Amino acid sequence: MWLLGHGRLRTGLLTWAGAAAGGTSVRAGQMLEAGLNCLPAALLFLGVAALAYAVAPRASAAIAYGFLVLTFLWQAVGALVGAPGWLVGLTPFAHIGLVPAQPFQAAAAVVMIGIGVAAAAAGLAVFRRRDLIA
Repeated sequence: MWLLGHGRLRTGLLTWAGAAAGGTSVRAGQMLEAGLNCLPAALLFLGVAALAYAVAPRASAAIAYGFLVLTFLWQAVGALVGAPGWLVGLTPFAHIGLVPAQPFQAAAAVVMIGIGVAAAAAGLAVFRRRDLIA
């Protein structure tokens, strides 16, 4: 988890440095917030991947990346074809505010983090019950 936050922090700082070098007036705090904005979604996908690895190790990469690609395409195609808002809202990407242009969506972030932590905890419980033979 530290690595996820550390990478987002570095991304935000470097984006700010590039924007400042280009002459824009974006504050460093705004860019850090924008970099950390995607962290809840990353934790959600990480938790789902951990659960998939615990349940079906050989298929876990396909499950994890499949879930990621499916939700991304759901968001992109749903917006393109004008799908109803509730239908597009089923993907986690619909609940990420485009910071700094839009506000951070704290409630959605808490839900995504909660689901990710619950999925990781379930994966940990499955690992504890599994009989691993070397």
